[in-house]
Amino acid sequence: MTNTLTQTLGVKLVLNTQYMENYSAHDWDGKGECPQHWKPKGGSTYVVTDESLLSSAESLEEIRGLIGHSNEYSSEFVRGEELVSADATVCEDWETLNEIYRAEDGTYRVKSVTDNRDHGPFRHQIAFKTADRPLSGDGDYTVEYELTNGRFAHSDEQLSVELTNMGVKF
Repeated sequence: MTNTLTQTLGVKLVLNTQYMENYSAHDWDGKGECPQHWKPKGGSTYVVTDESLLSSAESLEEIRGLIGHSNEYSSEFVRGEELVSADATVCEDWETLNEIYRAEDGTYRVKSVTDNRDHGPFRHQIAFKTADRPLSGDGDYTVEYELTNGRFAHSDEQLSVELTNMGVKF
């Protein structure tokens, strides 16, 4: 995933997160202090390629704050970041790459692309899944599935129809 701004500046910022889950919270009745038994459960890779965002310390700090969350049940935080060349590979092919950008309305959004062609998490008839959502988690969410037969689905409902037409049994 590259864009002209990345190519102009020649770099991108990679933010790696750690996702943690509190295993004791599942049995908690909500009274008193929540028991603590945190376990690491992976994380995500985010990239910032937009030159205007990369050159603004305020924007980057806001982005870091929107990526993270913490409650009694789970937390996610930026555990590392690195400025790399625009063409650098920042995650494995099987990982989902999350590109952060600023939408026309000024909000931060995340475009996530999952390559499902080799050992992906979805049915083998799905080649790619592209999702677009607000970084804050609040707001509209769009999804597009590119199927191995060259067709596209723009919702889970459309995907179900397309897969059924491809002979997939549910």
